Amino acid sequence: RSLVGSEMCIRDSFITMVSHEFRSPLTKIKSAAQMIEKFGNKLTDDEKNEYIKRIINIVDQMSGLLENVSLIGGTDLFDLVFQPKETDVLLLLNQLISNLNINYGKTDKIVLTTDSKKIVAFIDDRLLRIICFNALTNIIKNSNEEDQINIFIGDSDGELVLIINDIHLNIGRNEFEIIKRLVSEGKMIDDLPSTCINWSVVVKSVQLHKGSIKYFEKGENTFSIIINIPIISQKN
Repeated sequence: RSLVGSEMCIRDSFITMVSHEFRSPLTKIKSAAQMIEKFGNKLTDDEKNEYIKRIINIVDQMSGLLENVSLIGGTDLFDLVFQPKETDVLLLLNQLISNLNINYGKTDKIVLTTDSKKIVAFIDDRLLRIICFNALTNIIKNSNEEDQINIFIGDSDGELVLIINDIHLNIGRNEFEIIKRLVSEGKMIDDLPSTCINWSVVVKSVQLHKGSIKYFEKGENTFSIIINIPIISQKN
């Protein structure tokens, strides 16, 4: 099957998955709004602010899904314009991870470490956000509740280095092998299971940024990845 045919298949599967995943956050938004509407007079300012903050975070989550639709479901899958700009990388990742932790309900589900005090670089911030959002949301959905996700970000020799260690996914062996092929070979695969679609987005986004992914198998359904993303220029 042609590359375009493979990507069309991924697009159809992804749109189906996103339409399903939109239902849960929409229900949470409605529930929070109803609480404010019904009990607004009885809620304290802090309680109201907590519901409002919850709605904002869920909207951020849905915005991430919509960015994926733009990448996978739109014409820019084939002709996405690479748009690097000056980006505070640590700020971007800290905000993304904070929102994901809040949505998950556990402040230390994802832990970011770095050996840099500040990383300001010319990169495509949209692609970096899509890469991290898809990898981390997939790991959250398919890992044990008590598992902690450790992500490292650094810069070396003109590249951003992103490392996610000891990723353990509670999925079937066939699905695990598909993710292994996607990440190792960097090729689009037909008829992807829904548990693997996020990784196709990661691979596609890394390729659009002219980066690379290295895959390291660590045991049964466990692996680590290193993503290298070229920096156009850097501000110290």
